[in-house]
Amino acid sequence: MPWKLSFIDNKVARRITMSFILAALVPIVLFGWLSFRQVSAQLRDQTDKSLQKSSKEYAMGIIERFHLANSALHLVATNVEKSDQGFHLIELSRDQNFADQFSSLVMLTQNGENIQLVNKTDIIPLLSSEDMREIGLGKTLISPIANTEPDGASRLWMAISLIENRPDAGILMGELTTEQLWDAENTEPNTLWVISDSNLLLFASEPSFKLPPEIRGQILHSNSGQLSWKNNDIDYVGAYWKIPMKGMFFAPDISIVLAQPESLAFETIQQFGKIYPPVIALVILVIAFFITRLIVKYLSPLEQLKAATVKIAGGDLNAHVNINSHDEFEALAASFNDMTRRLRSQFDILSAMAEIDRHILSSLNAEDIVETTLSRLPSILFCDLISIAKVDPETYHVGDIHTRVNGHSTEITKKPIKLGLQDILDLLAMQNSVVETDANGKLSAYLKTFAVK
Repeated sequence: MPWKLSFIDNKVARRITMSFILAALVPIVLFGWLSFRQVSAQLRDQTDKSLQKSSKEYAMGIIERFHLANSALHLVATNVEKSDQGFHLIELSRDQNFADQFSSLVMLTQNGENIQLVNKTDIIPLLSSEDMREIGLGKTLISPIANTEPDGASRLWMAISLIENRPDAGILMGELTTEQLWDAENTEPNTLWVISDSNLLLFASEPSFKLPPEIRGQILHSNSGQLSWKNNDIDYVGAYWKIPMKGMFFAPDISIVLAQPESLAFETIQQFGKIYPPVIALVILVIAFFITRLIVKYLSPLEQLKAATVKIAGGDLNAHVNINSHDEFEALAASFNDMTRRLRSQFDILSAMAEIDRHILSSLNAEDIVETTLSRLPSILFCDLISIAKVDPETYHVGDIHTRVNGHSTEITKKPIKLGLQDILDLLAMQNSVVETDANGKLSAYLKTFAVK
């Protein structure tokens, strides 16, 4: 039956188990915490860089669309003709691109008259003298008109001189199509805001989602950067990039802002945070399992030795430890068993001698003393045969030989045996010693009696 180690009663097993678990737990938890922080920081940095890159790429796309709109408006200008009835478009079918770029086209004459060319509108920007001068110099004007609704998207107009270097020829203005210009669908899952350097909201993909004033202030005072704020108990992260419109058009600079909830931006971090603790727990359980098995394997022999020692202390000298670990515990068990055997032999000898002494003191019958001796000594001396005989010191005859073979009753040989001189000398010389012989050796006269048995 295999020995089972009890962790409840074994303090050494509990102490070693806890020491090993702590020794494994501390570096694993420390490494896990450092890894989590490092991975989280890297993922956050990658997310911030990705948002920054997205805002820059989106800004480049807007610049390209402004240039396309500018080219389309110049192409439209070549199709505007002045007649007695006024200005009108000719050969419109030659340029179908403007329909996607502009929702309205208006011609502003030198005397300030507005002539509606395509899709009449009541909202037309008022051009200042500076605007007129810059357009006359050949620049393209981009002018926003604020929406009357709070935080609503502004309307954006583009204006050029009808004939280059001819301010008196008139000014062609076109209202840019919002859907075509901002292309907000391509920003998902990010939320988009477009803000001018005068803090005017030009466009918002989610009009109800307003940027906090402090965030707007940060955007206006730098060209690019990262953002973070909370809206309705939801944390957001974002990035912005400023378009230097003044270097390309007569227009205010524009800042592109892209943002998304942290739960979406850092979803990978959250998944990592959910997976990592169970993995750490599983590793600790596996380590605890193998540590427990090892401790059971290596401390079970110690538990057996302890139990056997308790039995010996209680007087049970038959305790025996059977350990086959092929290590120092097995050698210790062998030494323990040998010690137990020696103790048992010593106690048996003392007990036998005490019993013989009692018979000697209490009985005058030599037969009883001899019988007691024959029954007790074989187990003490670990022999299969024992014999006691009387020796006549005068005639050197050996008689009344009492012999007992293991598992048999005592046999008595009355016929005397004559000892030779050499036998007598050998016995006298070997007192308190052991006379050994083998099957090929010469037997003494007193041993020949047993040779036939």
